[in-house]
Amino acid sequence: MKGVHIGSWATNAVAGVPHEDLTWLLLEGLNKLYKKYPERLDTVCRIALKKEEYTLKALKLIMKTEDDIAVEMSEADTPELSFHENIRGGSYYQEAEALI
Repeated sequence: MKGVHIGSWATNAVAGVPHEDLTWLLLEGLNKLYKKYPERLDTVCRIALKKEEYTLKALKLIMKTEDDIAVEMSEADTPELSFHENIRGGSYYQEAEALI
């Protein structure tokens, strides 16, 4: 499986499972979700981590409500600015205020 958030979610989810058999079922369910939605699962796990929800039911609900698609679309709408030497950062303005 690919994705930093998938691994983090699995680690947190497994930590809360009291028995090995339940851990196995949880990870099998996560693997099935990955096989069905490989491109969406990392974003879904990122949302679940933020909400501190560590059940397969929570992941499926995020997919059903398409919260992950909304997050991806909003991130695509706001691209990151590239570095440019003429762009002033926050430190410039802090130094200017100190001089006043």
